[in-house]
Amino acid sequence: MSRIGRKPIAIPAGVEVKIDGNVVEVKGNNGTLKQSFRPEIKIEVENGEIIVSRPDDTKEMRSLHGLTRTLINNMVVGVTQGFTKELEVNGVAVEVPKGSNLLVAAQAANVKIPTLCYHPDLKPGASCGICVVRQLVPSRTEPGKFVPSPKLLRACCTEATEGMKIVTHDPDIVQVRRTVLELILANHPQDCLQCPRSGRCELQDIAADFGIREIPFPKEVIHRDMDKS
Repeated sequence: MSRIGRKPIAIPAGVEVKIDGNVVEVKGNNGTLKQSFRPEIKIEVENGEIIVSRPDDTKEMRSLHGLTRTLINNMVVGVTQGFTKELEVNGVAVEVPKGSNLLVAAQAANVKIPTLCYHPDLKPGASCGICVVRQLVPSRTEPGKFVPSPKLLRACCTEATEGMKIVTHDPDIVQVRRTVLELILANHPQDCLQCPRSGRCELQDIAADFGIREIPFPKEVIHRDMDKS
């Protein structure tokens, strides 16, 4: 998320941004949004851009840095392009810009969904399968009741739509994510101590979050000769 956080947010014509301490207010053609953020993250307006910076490179601050930048960018997009309303994430109602995916909706609800292959500047590839979530759908037998769908959605490539009800964490979802992560690790080189990304690796961080210490699948790492052409 720190790579996202470092990217400045351009302020479109007709949009006014006010910052009072850790409170950000954004005004545009489609209304006004106001939200407070953690005081550790510094938010400034410079040369027509919003700059978000963090105090240090700890895991918590890197994650918070990217989340803050994403939420402020959503505010800017929302007051210029409009919102999809009444979307629920874990029972919490959120508003997100039109065209947003479920990752953005989860971030608006301050819910973290793990990802590996997703980057906001690239078209979602849905490659890793870590970001699966579940949608609640109307019951066929009990009118007015919503039940979990047996189908899991990949949050990175599923567009948030009006009235959706999404569950980001339940025992089945967590187990699916863990299994996918173990399969990825089974095909990944186990030389973290020699890797220059050690300590700053998304895969390493997520594996630690899931408490993975052993891989139950056969190790199948394909070794290829270095391309010296």
